Amino acid sequence: MSTLRLARLQELTAFKHRQSALDHSNRALAFLSGSICSLLHAIDTATLSEEICRLAVDIGGYYQAEIDLPAQNDLPPLRVAAYAGNAGPADPVAAASAPSSIALALRLDDRILGALTLYADTADAFDEDESKLLMEVAAELAFGIETLHTRHARRLAEGMLEHLAHTDFVTGQANRATLTQVLATEFSLNRPGALLFIDLDRFKEINDTQGYAAGDTVLRCLAERLATGLKQGELLGRIGGDEFALLAPGADRTAAADIARRVSRLLLRSFHVSDLEVSIGARVGIALYPEERSTPEEVFADAGLASREAETTPGGFRFYLPQMSDSLNERRDIARRLKLAVAEGRLHLHYQPKVDMVSSSLVGAEALLRWHEPDRGFISPGHFIPIAEERGLMPDLGKWTLAEACRQLSAWKSAGHAMPVKLAINVSAMQFKAADFLPSVSMVVANAGCQPSDLEMEITESVLAAEGHAAIATTKSLAELGFEFAIDDFGTGFSSLAYLSRFPAGTLKIDISFVRNMLKNRRDHAIVQTIIAMAKSLGLASVAEGVELQEQVRALTDLGCTVAQGYLFGQPEPAALFAQRWLHPINSGNQWKNKDGSDRRSPSVGDRTADAPIRHSH
Repeated sequence: MSTLRLARLQELTAFKHRQSALDHSNRALAFLSGSICSLLHAIDTATLSEEICRLAVDIGGYYQAEIDLPAQNDLPPLRVAAYAGNAGPADPVAAASAPSSIALALRLDDRILGALTLYADTADAFDEDESKLLMEVAAELAFGIETLHTRHARRLAEGMLEHLAHTDFVTGQANRATLTQVLATEFSLNRPGALLFIDLDRFKEINDTQGYAAGDTVLRCLAERLATGLKQGELLGRIGGDEFALLAPGADRTAAADIARRVSRLLLRSFHVSDLEVSIGARVGIALYPEERSTPEEVFADAGLASREAETTPGGFRFYLPQMSDSLNERRDIARRLKLAVAEGRLHLHYQPKVDMVSSSLVGAEALLRWHEPDRGFISPGHFIPIAEERGLMPDLGKWTLAEACRQLSAWKSAGHAMPVKLAINVSAMQFKAADFLPSVSMVVANAGCQPSDLEMEITESVLAAEGHAAIATTKSLAELGFEFAIDDFGTGFSSLAYLSRFPAGTLKIDISFVRNMLKNRRDHAIVQTIIAMAKSLGLASVAEGVELQEQVRALTDLGCTVAQGYLFGQPEPAALFAQRWLHPINSGNQWKNKDGSDRRSPSVGDRTADAPIRHSH
């Protein structure tokens, strides 16, 4: 062969190699382009994997494509393949005989999420340039899979939050919020009906003698029994500790009376709990709507008033009558007295510590409102706060609380005591919505000589859910000034994760109802565990409310929550007692010691008995 012919042959061979390499790169590039488009429209990992394998065969021209994903969290393992343009099971015989193949790790940072394997019917496939492009496909696919996994986890968390917001955590029935929402719809459609208020009798005896776990078991059994008797359209819900409500759209007076008798018959049979036979009566009050009422709250109030007038004997019930006004008069009297107490400065703040459960050191405190009337004694916040909300007094109460808390901080400082931690104050939804909330808070704090960084504002999920973007904007403005935020009673309302991720909160406070039952109820334990994990994932701290037992301390710390508030560490105390127990002179080296060397704080966790009584910390 002549030199010229040899040179031309070599040139032709090189050209074919370049053309083949270019073809391989082009198919890989087309595969990459199609994959990016699929990633943008993917809805789940299975669909995405099937689409990627199909693109590899149809557009990339590969003989066979496989994607393998191991199990992750609650997602099962996934194996998807495509060959000859069809999705289906992999063909191991064909794969083994393929002239060339490449396995690409689906890597994200330092984690491998799975593998993409491609098979070609030519021996010269997967050169350096093609491999680089295919590695980009694998990188994009790994990012897409991780995004879909995150989206799936987010939907699960959103679903749990929504479930918590609309379902009673003990019975699994509707809660008050759901009943109120349905009743509001009935009002908007101007449809008549009846609301039955079922107030259990002697239920407190079960909690006191058998414990809360037995009480919860009775509630669940009772709810299941009542639910079995529901007719189409009726809705049962638990609205309080021992209170249920049954909504019967379209029911008139006769039908409502029949429902009340049905409820009473269902309660005739006793319940068996821990080898004990338990009998429970109920007072059933009935309110017909609309009956000149304009809001669900008024109907609930009417039915509740009627229940207090009802007999506890079997079949006993009462319809609401306008003259049942004693309770209303009581609320009016409380509202009048409370307004006067604010004006005359007859309210007080007590202070409860937040404690590190590992070191028993003070890490925060909460200011809690207390009210004493000379002729009535101490009036529970659980009694007067709902009335203040009902009567629109919360903005005034909130302003007083903030001013008094700041005044006390300044007084402690002037007396030579240091407040080494933030003082938390509760902010109501009504106070938060006030037009002058932002400027008034800044002015009160400045006038008292305090700094925003001295305070933490605790708001409930209801504020976040109701106000949405407005709440985020207001809190961000306050955060820029130096205030910090905590979400109080977390788990009892509904917070969108989208809002939570943008809300400048630093802490989630786990509601006492979950902490109280977490040792005896796996569901409550799972809720506590979920909230702690959610807080960690969002970069937030978690605080357990109402810790009373050493066993709760161990369970919470095992789950990663180290800060708690409850009677195990200290009850709410007047300012002087709180300072004596928890605060220390500025620059003092022995900040936690009395003159005799004893510890001035509450007894350490290990000094409390395991059977300490459970009390509400607020």
